[in-house]
Amino acid sequence: MTNLFPHQGFPVRLEYQDGSDHRICWFQTESHLQKHIARYKLKESAIKITYADNYDGSYPSEFLNANTESEVESTEKPTPRKRGRPRKQETVTEAPKKRGRPKKMFSSLDTFFKND
Repeated sequence: MTNLFPHQGFPVRLEYQDGSDHRICWFQTESHLQKHIARYKLKESAIKITYADNYDGSYPSEFLNANTESEVESTEKPTPRKRGRPRKQETVTEAPKKRGRPKKMFSSLDTFFKND
């Protein structure tokens, strides 16, 4: 039986011929098996279903309580992840204060070379 069920958490086994390939699939529950059969439109005459000796029709307890400690309930939606480099934080700064007298614009060569 160990060779038929190498994965401890997958006690349902399905075998069928898919064209020239021999397929073997394992499932956690029978509902997963039924979804696979319906999705691939498999006929009952072409499939072989086997159950592990310890299968009782439910999830193994190790899978039911695996994530309860790390899960955190949140009412907020997670923010979508943006691609690319993150943008720099924009900071609001005040305009620099003007110091001294205002600069004069030149309009001719005479005023350009004149030192104030």
